[in-house]
Amino acid sequence: MNNTIERIKNALTTIIKESRGPITLLPNEVTIDSLHKKNNHYEIMGSYKYTNIFGVTLEEGSFKIVLDEKLEPIEIEIKPKSK
Repeated sequence: MNNTIERIKNALTTIIKESRGPITLLPNEVTIDSLHKKNNHYEIMGSYKYTNIFGVTLEEGSFKIVLDEKLEPIEIEIKPKSK
């Protein structure tokens, strides 16, 4: 199961990076708050916090992403926090 969680987290990181533009988000900057497996897909809710090399937060927000069994996105909802 840990391998599956790691693969899901890596998929989420890639999806958020591609959706938010040219950022270098790392898997440790993505937090999974809830993960539910329903039928043949995963419904994941959580948050992300993108920081620069000096530790300054450049962007943070929340997400709800639904992945199929191959960890491809079915639904993407990303909400950056307003500063």
